[in-house]
Amino acid sequence: MRRDYLGEILRSLNLLKARAKNISRGSMKIAYDNFSRENALFFGEIADELGKVLKFRDDHEFEVYQKDFEAQCSAYFGAPHALGTSSGTAALSFSLTALGVGRGDRVITTPHTYIATALAISDIGAIPVFTDTGEDFNIDPDKISEGAFRSAKAIIPVHLYGQPCRIKEICVLAKRYGIYVVEDCCQAHGASVGSKPVGTFGNTGCFSFHPSKILGCLGEAGMVITSDSTVAKKIEILREPLHNDREVLKSLKTPASLDVIHIPFLKVKLRHIDEILERKKVIAGLYTTMLTGIPDVILPQTGSGSSGSFRNYTIRAPERDGLLKYLSSKGIEAKIFYDTPLHLRNEFLHLGYKKRDFPVCEKIYEEIVSLPISYSLSLKEAEFVAKKVKEFYEIR
Repeated sequence: MRRDYLGEILRSLNLLKARAKNISRGSMKIAYDNFSRENALFFGEIADELGKVLKFRDDHEFEVYQKDFEAQCSAYFGAPHALGTSSGTAALSFSLTALGVGRGDRVITTPHTYIATALAISDIGAIPVFTDTGEDFNIDPDKISEGAFRSAKAIIPVHLYGQPCRIKEICVLAKRYGIYVVEDCCQAHGASVGSKPVGTFGNTGCFSFHPSKILGCLGEAGMVITSDSTVAKKIEILREPLHNDREVLKSLKTPASLDVIHIPFLKVKLRHIDEILERKKVIAGLYTTMLTGIPDVILPQTGSGSSGSFRNYTIRAPERDGLLKYLSSKGIEAKIFYDTPLHLRNEFLHLGYKKRDFPVCEKIYEEIVSLPISYSLSLKEAEFVAKKVKEFYEIR
């Protein structure tokens, strides 16, 4: 009796081990973001740069170090002027202010973007004017009414998820109606249309260096690029605490320059940005190859002649919530960017928009899901993610 009892225990333990083995084969812990792994790729170089900063003796040395980084960004992004700011939101807000946009002015933008795009408009007292998107997730210039153009002072097109919008068409229309173009490139470092980098088509281009971005630091930081020296000078005054004069006070904005502590991370990653972008494109290519052919799943679209930088790899997926739950059960963290279109968020209900005003955008919000695409992701991990997406649609 005792021997049979022990045998049952052993058989049960072996069965549990077998199940655990099968579970480990069927799951893998994959976070959406992994900042520590990304920073670890460049740990030695970042440590060296931080060592330089820790030896600075005064403000002048900090200023020289910042200007050197800005010169490197100017060369990379292809603009005569590059000015560091405290965030991508500050970059957008300062751009509008420097171009003369202010209280009561109307600014066209997309309802499919991070809320900061619209907050940069409302924060200076201007009014966001939303318009529908295309199937590429970006603002659709064909859907911007003539009335919107005639009443607006500026437009903020967003290169969402690292995919360039139809910026050439937007700039043609903006020129026709005499309005400014402030490009929101916060997710699109390294993206281009033809041979021209995004951010260099409009009056200004605005970038974010948040840790989640392609070129990321340790916290909030951003940059404005421009070819207009007058605009550059105004932004330099607005962002700099040392210029606490009438211009700063008149803007009603807190000065917001780039903190030097972030620059070591950014300088190192800027050296390696081509490698970073190539790695993300390889992962995106693997996803596209493996996911092509799944019924009703729509993969990211890059316009003809454009090169995306894949800050996100965002698909449109039927039964999206079921897919998210299934991926989570396999240890995969996928995300929804973003859960509510801006025109339906409480912050902007006073503008009078309602459901079904922008049907393409609203349909997209019901289906989007972004898969992990950190440049620290291994190809084995990316392949596992793609396999589990396919698996979900095969067994549903």
